[in-house]
Amino acid sequence: MQKSKKQLRILFTDVGHPVTGGTLTDLRNEKEDFYFVGIDNTKDTMGFLWVDKFYIISNPSDPNYIKDLLNIAVKERIDLIIPWTNEEALLIAKNSKVFEKEGIKLLNNTEEKISSVIDKGLMFENLKVKGFPTPNFRSVSDLEEIEKAVKDFGYPEKSIVVKPRSLSGERGFCIIDNKPELDKRGFGNKLPLKAFLSLLEESGKTTNLEYVVMDFLEGEDYSVDCLCKNGESIFIIPRTRINAMGGVSLIGETTDDPKIREQVQRVIKEFDFSFNVNIQLKYKKDTPFIYDINPRISGTIVANSGAGINLLYFGIKVALNEPIPGQNNIKYKGVKMVRYWDQKFIKTNKEFKP
Repeated sequence: MQKSKKQLRILFTDVGHPVTGGTLTDLRNEKEDFYFVGIDNTKDTMGFLWVDKFYIISNPSDPNYIKDLLNIAVKERIDLIIPWTNEEALLIAKNSKVFEKEGIKLLNNTEEKISSVIDKGLMFENLKVKGFPTPNFRSVSDLEEIEKAVKDFGYPEKSIVVKPRSLSGERGFCIIDNKPELDKRGFGNKLPLKAFLSLLEESGKTTNLEYVVMDFLEGEDYSVDCLCKNGESIFIIPRTRINAMGGVSLIGETTDDPKIREQVQRVIKEFDFSFNVNIQLKYKKDTPFIYDINPRISGTIVANSGAGINLLYFGIKVALNEPIPGQNNIKYKGVKMVRYWDQKFIKTNKEFKP
């Protein structure tokens, strides 16, 4: 009689985003007995519809967050925790010993490695020190510094990017451009400098800002999902970002590019990353420039399954010290991913006359 596989009990943080359903459904297609627990800080979280058990938890900024997370993980006999935001990844890494003491593994890099890249100003500094090409960049903390940096980098003749140093996705991201325009979604992603500064003034926060100002890179946009261990690359899958919203790809196509692959492999080695990592690059002339590094799973990691490699499933295996196919035993295919809206219905036990 064949011995049944042990159930894998996995906890995902921050399941309140629209990519949760596709990602967890994709994992369930593997030949594993999965039990998923999801946590988020609001009750109407869409990701709760795809997990076996869910819990409402405080924000990571709450001093009880780690204690509450640990209690849930112990209660649910969790084997592995997978953080889905940089903030949670860093906080969990800082407290990794409390989870390890309970025999709970983490699909997560160390505090030092996460800290070196989630602050975008520090990330660019570290890339520069390690010999990577970087765009012009400057960390700024008030309106005067923003204005000076934007003009020093060539505005209004050139477009310049201003974005928060620590927020992920496109939150707070703005292209400073003297000729603003509406994008395809019907609202602006570009603002003149005066308009951007006015918005900051109206928000009431004009000092102690944590922004980075950088050149706008106009070349093709790449999002690269990787699997690695102790600085050694296992899989690198580049994908062109054809259309994105809120930092998440809506249309993307897997591809191969030797320069992109080489640059990403160097990043993994220089920063000594492990597990699933996402690196984003754009070309400037013939050189790929890194503009973002996420030391965690990406929102579009599911796209790689369409190409023939379930990177998150393999990442789970690596985190659990279980074998996976080698690079020479597997190939990925060129596919274009197109995301679309779908819906779930939850009965409320109420009836109404039409």
